[in-house]
Amino acid sequence: NPPPIPTQLNMKLIIALTLVAVATADVPAATKPPVAAVASPVTAELCSLPYCKIIAGQEVRCENPGAWFEYYPHPTNRHLFVQCTTYGPQVMSCAPGTAWSQPDKVCIFETFVPSCTADATVCDCDVCYRGDPNDTTSYYYCSLDANGQRCRGAKMTCGAGTTWDKNSNTCV
Repeated sequence: NPPPIPTQLNMKLIIALTLVAVATADVPAATKPPVAAVASPVTAELCSLPYCKIIAGQEVRCENPGAWFEYYPHPTNRHLFVQCTTYGPQVMSCAPGTAWSQPDKVCIFETFVPSCTADATVCDCDVCYRGDPNDTTSYYYCSLDANGQRCRGAKMTCGAGTTWDKNSNTCV
């Protein structure tokens, strides 16, 4: 019989083999091309993780779910925001007394969340997405500001090779 391997060496060997297994694991590549964040009528069959998730009755799509630093406002609650992850869009909470600021891409004190007025030709709704009248490859997230007034918020861009289609309320 060979002499027993010391326990400390055993653990190092197990850790090393685990790291090699994880590093060489075959991770399947995403087969669906990324699409820019957009809301449209709920169509669950077209909305699938990790690129899309239905949040508060609206589709939220991520351009690059693996980026981790892609953020969008929550469709209905200014105290929440959506972070894109490898698991798809995830709803995150702001700390008490703070609200999401899309221009800053961070939660800030509610009193500092800028109030704004909507461009009536663009934002004709309380919470929705509308195409940019000057750029067919862009659209706006329309929501309510801290005072409950309509606000033309974050300008977003359609995925490569797509344009905003007002009939389907999505980039195609």
